[in-house]
Amino acid sequence: LLFNFNLTDPAYRFEALSDSSTRVVREQDPSFYLPRLGLLLHISRRSARQIKPAFTIGASTNGNRLRYYMGGSLLFGRSQRFVVNAGLAGGQVAEVADQYRITDETLGHSNVINAPRSDLPATVPLRDPEPWRVGAFFGVSFNITGGRNQEFLSGIGL
Repeated sequence: LLFNFNLTDPAYRFEALSDSSTRVVREQDPSFYLPRLGLLLHISRRSARQIKPAFTIGASTNGNRLRYYMGGSLLFGRSQRFVVNAGLAGGQVAEVADQYRITDETLGHSNVINAPRSDLPATVPLRDPEPWRVGAFFGVSFNITGGRNQEFLSGIGL
């Protein structure tokens, strides 16, 4: 399971302020708290130690977005390895087209578009192509290819 940070796809909407002004409002990404399933490759030196560091690369998807990962890991155990991962994540994100400004009340201004809501498109236009952004990730994984793991997995019915 992988969790991304600072790589959200928020929803955008127009909000009419008056008959002649509108603003773009950014809403929280509804999938922000959902983990992703992905594949990670852990590269480490051979060692008999119970805990060892590793380099990690990988990718994940939520069905419509790819995310790429690079970072470090700690491998716990010898055959049945439990792995904790963290590092950089990258991917494309949804962003409002340049001609529309985003409302950010936390900065103390409200970036108003001087146009009535009826003159604007039905949905907020997004940048095309979508820009690439870098964020962070945290994940936990389990090595299912070890010899003893096959016995464990068959024992639980998988």
